[in-house]
Amino acid sequence: MVEENKNVRMMMGDYKVAVRKMAWPMILSMLITMSYNLIDGIWVSVLGAAPLAAVGFVTPLFMVVNGLANGLGAGASSFIARKIGAKRKDLADLGTSQSFLIGIIIPIIISVFILLFQKSILIGLGASGEVLSLALDYSTVIFSGCIFIVITSILTGVLRAEGDVKRALYVMALTAVINIILDPVFMLPWGLNLGVAGIAYATVLSSGISTVVILYWMLVKRDTYLDIYKRDLKPNGSVIKDILMVGIPAALEMMCIAALLSVVNSVLTMVADNNAVAAYTAGMRVVLFGIVPSVGLSMATIAVAGSSFGAGKFRRLKNVLNYSMKLGILMSVAIGAVVFIFSSQIATVFSFSSNTGVLIEPISNFLKVFFLFFLATPLGLLSGSFFQSLGKGPTSLCLTIFREIIFPAFFVVLLGIVLGYGVWGVWFGVVIGKLAGALIGWFYASNYSSNLIKKYGDEELNP
Repeated sequence: MVEENKNVRMMMGDYKVAVRKMAWPMILSMLITMSYNLIDGIWVSVLGAAPLAAVGFVTPLFMVVNGLANGLGAGASSFIARKIGAKRKDLADLGTSQSFLIGIIIPIIISVFILLFQKSILIGLGASGEVLSLALDYSTVIFSGCIFIVITSILTGVLRAEGDVKRALYVMALTAVINIILDPVFMLPWGLNLGVAGIAYATVLSSGISTVVILYWMLVKRDTYLDIYKRDLKPNGSVIKDILMVGIPAALEMMCIAALLSVVNSVLTMVADNNAVAAYTAGMRVVLFGIVPSVGLSMATIAVAGSSFGAGKFRRLKNVLNYSMKLGILMSVAIGAVVFIFSSQIATVFSFSSNTGVLIEPISNFLKVFFLFFLATPLGLLSGSFFQSLGKGPTSLCLTIFREIIFPAFFVVLLGIVLGYGVWGVWFGVVIGKLAGALIGWFYASNYSSNLIKKYGDEELNP
């Protein structure tokens, strides 16, 4: 218990130290997650084109589950951090128990629905023949065990809320290592020879082991600050609503990003050819790796800002927002500069064969333009995290819709089609739209935090 109290004191202490100490394990854990997802893809490709396509058809459904898991983790972290800040450990424990309950009930509902209709859904997505059969093998296992994926995400959100980001990192690392080891064991002929279903078994089992480890810490060893009590597992409508008011909008944000990808791909097919789509797909892989620091920083901000808000420390809340913004912009500009300078070399990595050599120039051009994307990312993500930390999930979602869909789609169509700038218009349309939406979010968050200080003062308890 002493060590966990240290974590709480750290989170409520110097906000600069708290943000940095909370952020770096989150960044590292996300890089680990992205790495093992990449390795999963490499192992699937060993099986051949049909299994790779089968996993591709299931991926959109799996992204929905992952988005929901991450969103519920953010909702749990926001609620619990606010109660810790208000020194209401009883309510923080209640939120922990209710989050665990949500992590059991919601994935069961999703699993039943998808398993009942998965064949029709996959056919609707375009799967057929051998690919459909393989996709069903993969999805049946994944969605039968998605409860472990959701619970692990929620419980790591709980650990982040109490400032225990190191153990949250350990869990992510454990999941990755076990998954990497089990992939070939379950998949290949020298192992269990389960083929594409083996990849799914490895994913589910690794998440299940991570779930057991966290529950061991909380229920058996009991050395976490927060506790799960049997008496708190009875559904509490107000607490569940508070968690879901952040969790569901946060989950829907993933769908907004997917919607923009679809819009951009559609416009590119109208103004250019498949090479432009391929360049966009390859370039975005680099961009997604590049924005990981901002994503990790935004997740850390939810806990630190949430505890400040719960304590009624509104000046500290504004300072957390401003410091996170400065740190995020500094990291993003540095990463963007590296990508800009070495854009040709990076493009070569995705275009080393004779068939893809023509993509070097378009990928390089894409990466140079998307320097502005790196600047927009921390402004947008941290504004959304700020409102999530206050429990205002719908506000965060509205800002995301403008930032990820409305503004980028408008400028993509305007510059790419209406004004006839083609591919260049699409590239600049995305970054200008993202930057416009991000700036609006930043100004709104900054103004909102200033108004809290004017209304309640610097340190008054939240009424």
